[in-house]
Amino acid sequence: MGATFAAGGVENLSRVPMTSQGAAGGVILSTLLDEMDRSARETGLGTLFIASGIKAATITERVKPCH
Repeated sequence: MGATFAAGGVENLSRVPMTSQGAAGGVILSTLLDEMDRSARETGLGTLFIASGIKAATITERVKPCH
């Protein structure tokens, strides 16, 4: 495995105003997609740690459209 996704973290989310609960997932996903576009990556991994040891992850893959 070559590079790692290093554009996120708690520091990033603390600067983003969230208007309602549940917005953190949208912020994480949009940050992941923006970073994938910026760095021309095909796949990305977003993680979220919730209270009581609950963890969630999503693997995102860029799919090229068929024309």
